[in-house]
Amino acid sequence: MANVYARQMYDLIRNNPKIGEFELVDELVETFYGEIVSQDDQKLLNLAFCEKVEQSQIDKFLEEWDIERFGGNKALMLAYVMKQHPDLNFSDYAGPRLSGLLNFWRFKNLNLISHFTKIVREMNKNGIVPMILKGGAMKYLRQDLPRVMGDIDILVQTLPEYNKSKEISKKMGYVFLDEKDNAPYSVDLHLPNNEDGVLDIHAYLDFGEKYNKRFLKNLFERAEKKQVFGAEVFVPSVEDMLFIGLLNMTKNLRFKTSVSGILYTLFDCHYLQSVTKKLRWDIILDNIAQTHTQAQMYIAMKFANRVVSGLLPEDLLEDDKLQKSIIDCCNQEIFYCKYVDEVKYICKGLKWHQALGGWHAFKYYVKNELLHFVVKNIRKSKCLVNIFMKVARKK
Repeated sequence: MANVYARQMYDLIRNNPKIGEFELVDELVETFYGEIVSQDDQKLLNLAFCEKVEQSQIDKFLEEWDIERFGGNKALMLAYVMKQHPDLNFSDYAGPRLSGLLNFWRFKNLNLISHFTKIVREMNKNGIVPMILKGGAMKYLRQDLPRVMGDIDILVQTLPEYNKSKEISKKMGYVFLDEKDNAPYSVDLHLPNNEDGVLDIHAYLDFGEKYNKRFLKNLFERAEKKQVFGAEVFVPSVEDMLFIGLLNMTKNLRFKTSVSGILYTLFDCHYLQSVTKKLRWDIILDNIAQTHTQAQMYIAMKFANRVVSGLLPEDLLEDDKLQKSIIDCCNQEIFYCKYVDEVKYICKGLKWHQALGGWHAFKYYVKNELLHFVVKNIRKSKCLVNIFMKVARKK
């Protein structure tokens, strides 16, 4: 089973061979939390997600948290708090700096949006209406708040549209990173002699698992066609935006990419749940099932609630399919580490002629090769692995 958390799980199992399935998930979430969220980050997030912020809380926080030391990406979160509470005083030192930070990112966003508008309008003229995704879609929903964005992501509906979009972009003077014109699923557009991306065109969304492309068709069916930043695009449903945002967070957790983006996803989750009277969690659960991302989503939700308590509904984590997928995933990794890895390593060093070196050498060779054959084939079946682990735990 493809598992986006295999490396981290492997380390945890090696350090604690008796670890159980859900204990493994909890430890994995704690590992990510320790790597991503510092004590100062947590203080900032506690303030940002506090239901009622008092002036005394702001004063105490600013005494301990220097925006110069933590950098613009994280300080922008504090600027969000300032913007959401215009009645509170953020001191003569912090206030102007936070206002300047908002203006800086507003200008950066406008620069990206100008490229988006220019390219997508040309796509529209050629009959292509893409879908705006991730940060770009959130920026459209929250136009009053600037965002930390490296580029704007769009998704087209077909491979011919994808190829046509690349041709259009090239004619307009944009270049592709490393000139990988034949990238199978996405391409990053850049200005000549500039490594900073402006637009990322997707023909497919990679969630780390194989899935039926009907899912992408469903995305477009639920989306609304709108004028966004002066061009015509599809805007995903709130449920689909939340789903894609959380899965993108799992990728960032795995590779430690866009660390600040992981924390901003928490703001997006909170906002997306507030813009609709009743969020259709059944759509999100159906998305998870269609894309076979139960394990990724379960861990993403656990991580989100570890950072901001109650951010996502806890009862969603009790979904039977999510729980079963976690058991399958963890059993696969525990089984591999405890019963496959060592014998696989031994067999790599075995040569058939060693079995001719005597009775003991023959027994050693046959025992390990036979054991490797058995466990290797058990691992191909989720059902067999689960049965094996159930019996092993009883013993």
